[in-house]
Amino acid sequence: MKNLILISFLLAISLSFSQSITFEPRKLDSLIFLKINKYRATLGVKPFVAFEDSLMREYSQRLTRVNSTKQFITHSDSVGYVCNGECIYRYASGGKLNEFLLANGEVDYDKLAEKAVTGWINSPTHQNIISGERFNIATVTSVIKLNKEAGSIQFDSSFHALDKGLTTSTKYSYKTKNRAK
Repeated sequence: MKNLILISFLLAISLSFSQSITFEPRKLDSLIFLKINKYRATLGVKPFVAFEDSLMREYSQRLTRVNSTKQFITHSDSVGYVCNGECIYRYASGGKLNEFLLANGEVDYDKLAEKAVTGWINSPTHQNIISGERFNIATVTSVIKLNKEAGSIQFDSSFHALDKGLTTSTKYSYKTKNRAK
């Protein structure tokens, strides 16, 4: 009986090492947001006045989660509902996980943030959205999947923005007054 328990325990441990670990680091989201604002500054565009943390963020997180489960990422069909701009990004690599790990074994968020922002800058339609002067409120969401055994990483990120005119079909507007900065 003890051997059966031990074998079951060892099997469970070995299976857990071969599975992906999925997490949604808000710290990475904030870093991407800051890098976008730095990019906007190089263009003479005002930074976003708020990192939206309610309805648009929930919408963005749902899209990012869904995309992280698909073979090919897709834009949502609801732009205009709570946002006016959308950018999506994926980086996936097999066997290159170590390139994205710091010496302490943690994921290098700065490197991933740089890849997402550079990817959006290099796409004319996405570049127009992240640098558009009409947008003043935005959010970013991310999902990271690591498989240490396979040495792979998959990073999905979504950026959503709301323009100053607040012209969404739902008349959604993000209240920046009385918010901590």
